[in-house]
Amino acid sequence: ENAGYTEMRAEIDAHNKKNKILKQGLGIMPVKFGISFTTAFLNQGSALIWIYIDGSVSVSTGGIEMGQELNSKVALVVAKVLGLPFEQIRVESSHTQRTGNASPTAASTGSDINGNAARIAAERLKNNLTPIAIMLLKERFGVDIPEPVFEDGKVSAPDKSEYAINFKELVQRAHMERVALGSYGYYATPDLYFDRDMGKGHPFHYFVYGAAIARVEINTLSGEHRLISTHIVHENGQSLHPEIDKGQVMGAFIQGMGWCTMEELVVDAKGRYLSGNPSTYKIPGIRDLPEYLDLQLIPARSREASVFGSKAVGEPPFIYGMAVFFALQDALRASRSGAKLHFPATPESIIMALA
Repeated sequence: ENAGYTEMRAEIDAHNKKNKILKQGLGIMPVKFGISFTTAFLNQGSALIWIYIDGSVSVSTGGIEMGQELNSKVALVVAKVLGLPFEQIRVESSHTQRTGNASPTAASTGSDINGNAARIAAERLKNNLTPIAIMLLKERFGVDIPEPVFEDGKVSAPDKSEYAINFKELVQRAHMERVALGSYGYYATPDLYFDRDMGKGHPFHYFVYGAAIARVEINTLSGEHRLISTHIVHENGQSLHPEIDKGQVMGAFIQGMGWCTMEELVVDAKGRYLSGNPSTYKIPGIRDLPEYLDLQLIPARSREASVFGSKAVGEPPFIYGMAVFFALQDALRASRSGAKLHFPATPESIIMALA
């Protein structure tokens, strides 16, 4: 509906009737992607958190930061639990001396597993600090606050924000009262099992849904193509950080498009790679971006979602890139009915399909 599919289809059909060389096509790729390691024991993780007496917080998990902003999401989770500014949380580099027996950061589970482990550790620290907060509020304001609110770097009464103490002051008092300011969190994704022999079980904690529509134009003489437009809708629960998630979806789409259209593995008669370096193995560049890209994140509430209702954005949007492949095939068949496009859809592959 957002893409105007019916109108776009009519425009493409009209264009193709008038043009013999430049043919356009439309491709659609729906996605339903299960999230969890299908090897069930890998779905576990740990986190270690220390609150220092200056109020700063150090977090260690077994997750590996590789540009996907895992550390940012873990910091956001801890900041939300403790009611602190994001800048007050420092996520350390992963180290087996701090968090042992870590599962791989893979299968789109990095934020789910490590974020939940950090959440559990932070909630324990919050529980440790709550009695001290109640005591301080009583001493300072003479009021009994059974459930103080941790928010904006302060701890206060739920309905009277003027009754508040600074988080740093709270931590220092807790230290003087010999309250633990370090905590360990462990998380195991619940209710996962799968019998590979029988092909039965519950291998995924939840599913991610979405769809992509791509419009392309091919030159039937050279085999080259351009990506005119792409529309993506991606359901991701209650996003921890929408801008990070948008970047992940866009990047995964471009990666998937490259896999479908240019990343050809060429081997010789002995099986040796002939496309083993950047000069012979083409990947997408800035000029391969769609001329128009519309991405909409669809919030949703799901009982099976992960930390704070969020969902994974690592691998699922990679599949959206296949919409480009199907669009190229659609454009080919506007020139030659029954044309069979081989994967990946390089210019050579397109020319061969027209031969």
